[in-house]
Amino acid sequence: PSDRQPAWGPLGEIAFTRTIRSQHTTRIYKVREDGTGLTQLSTAPPDRYDASPAWSPSGDHLVFVSNRTGGFPEIWRMNANGGGQTQLTVNACIDENPSWSPDASEIVFERLCPGGTSDIFRRNLSTGVETAVTNTTDHDHQPVWSPTGNRIVFTRFPSTGGDKELFVANADGTGALPLGAAPGADLAPDWGSSTVGSASSAGVVTTPGSYTPLGGQRLSSQSAKQQKKKKKGKARKKRGKRRQRVAEGVSFRRLRKAKSDVYVLKVDVAGKPTLDVALSNDRLAGHERTSSMARRHGAVAAVNGDFGIPATGRPSQTFAEDGDLKQITFATAENFALSTDEKTAFFERPREVVTVTENDSWLADRWNFGAPDPGEIAVYTPAGVGLENPPPNACSARLVPTGGPASRPAAPGVQRTYQVQAVACAPTPMPVDGGIVLAAQPGGDGAILISSLSVGETVTVGWSLGWPGVLDTVGGHPMLVRDGNVVAKQCEGSLCNKNPRTAIGLTGGGRILLVVVDGRRKGSQGVTLAKMGQIMRGLGARFALNLDGGGSSTMVIKGKVRNVPSEGKERRVSSAVLVLIGPDRGEAVGASAASAPAGPLRFNDPAGRQALMDPGSTGGLLESLAEGTFGPPVPLSPDLARDLERFRASRG
Repeated sequence: PSDRQPAWGPLGEIAFTRTIRSQHTTRIYKVREDGTGLTQLSTAPPDRYDASPAWSPSGDHLVFVSNRTGGFPEIWRMNANGGGQTQLTVNACIDENPSWSPDASEIVFERLCPGGTSDIFRRNLSTGVETAVTNTTDHDHQPVWSPTGNRIVFTRFPSTGGDKELFVANADGTGALPLGAAPGADLAPDWGSSTVGSASSAGVVTTPGSYTPLGGQRLSSQSAKQQKKKKKGKARKKRGKRRQRVAEGVSFRRLRKAKSDVYVLKVDVAGKPTLDVALSNDRLAGHERTSSMARRHGAVAAVNGDFGIPATGRPSQTFAEDGDLKQITFATAENFALSTDEKTAFFERPREVVTVTENDSWLADRWNFGAPDPGEIAVYTPAGVGLENPPPNACSARLVPTGGPASRPAAPGVQRTYQVQAVACAPTPMPVDGGIVLAAQPGGDGAILISSLSVGETVTVGWSLGWPGVLDTVGGHPMLVRDGNVVAKQCEGSLCNKNPRTAIGLTGGGRILLVVVDGRRKGSQGVTLAKMGQIMRGLGARFALNLDGGGSSTMVIKGKVRNVPSEGKERRVSSAVLVLIGPDRGEAVGASAASAPAGPLRFNDPAGRQALMDPGSTGGLLESLAEGTFGPPVPLSPDLARDLERFRASRG
């Protein structure tokens, strides 16, 4: 769960907003200050939210906001035990951030009607009469009543966008004065015993000089020819006879291991070859054959990539291609990445950070991965069109690119400059239209930050996985080899058993290994995860990661499938790892933003259903996550939980 917006009560309890992502719920909870007595108070249905709790002075009631009835959020009241939930405001506007008066007779809150500016209102709880406190051309947010009841502190910024500053005014709205301009966005004010404090928005979490490599392995600068000179003996010569030259720096071998056919591509990225990744059809939704992705990108060789989500085909893990971040997930598995200079490889769980910088810097929480929870900022791009669309009843801004991806100065990651094209809090979703859209639920810090953008201004959006020089990444699960040790042990579950396999590895000499093992046919049984780890280590891998397997396992060389897929033909998959000869032209700085290709989206197509029912592919992956085969059990969303039940039913 994700917990936000804590509110101290006068009786030693804390109310807060809890989001349980696997259940798509956001509700109000309370807990004692010692952590005991956790109680759910509110009951918003899935995909709606209750948020922003505020205690009454006596501690017997709370007010909060909810969009449970659909549309924009309204203000509600309930008893301290969660009973008596009553809607207070009913209109077509955004009502948010309530605060009680010290005598409990009134609340103060912010109201934003579409096409207008946000103002502060008071509401008498006995009569229901509402009175405007502010009525200006500025946006006023997050009001908090002073302990004496004679003043209100709030956040204000111009309607044309700009800096977010704290103001204090009399309770009737007169005498509004700034509390002093400070650098950064001043948000979420509160009253102390003697002074007014403010919390600034979060800044960039990766500071210059603070980078620590997460498993980053420097690749050898020696050429393949120099490496060969160090190898002697008849065994080397025999192996060499089985090698085939695919292209300069790329060799292919077919071996027999564990009564199975093993196909090995070794890539010397210190020479002409470069590694790239591809997303099916250049967008998250759908499936495409590995051979088709290789052909579209001019690759000399390729293997299938990450496990696909059954209904949509999107990769399971965080994915980026040529500096274009396609999605950030909440998965806990590892990714593979190679720096653009082809000198450092990474096999670790990425640390994803997205920053938006205008006058100040703030963080985004999601990237093409679901609607924002209260307090979050979500980003939507062309890759997600038709699958991940900006939400309705949100505060949104559309940014259009003015340049290509570039390295972030003095910090790991990629950044791109944009111009703000549109800003609105509206019932209808803001279309992506070839740019990117930032969106947040109304009333929270994220909505205020987005609303403070002005049309025409320049904004920088940056993303990082914690790794310098990385423009591409693809995920897998689990790790097979780490630091030269086989970490894939004998285990129980469908994914652990003998299956066709695909893996990517890094040798001690700095070569990339792409390996496919056939299975489920006479003469080639397939291998367990543990055996796959042993095979990878036997091929010289110091690090190796398991990719999608089963019927998805495919190796393509010069346009032809070289292995024998277990279904008798090539399956369409979510993504691929490619071998290019020469530089990756898609990584050129200044390249335009990728646009979603034309054509209808296909959901629940046969490729997704095949992967779901495959123990070596998505079905086995879901089972291993739910059962905690490789770590703590991972709660599955309702959709994925139903998929898992279908997989288990198919296995008997």
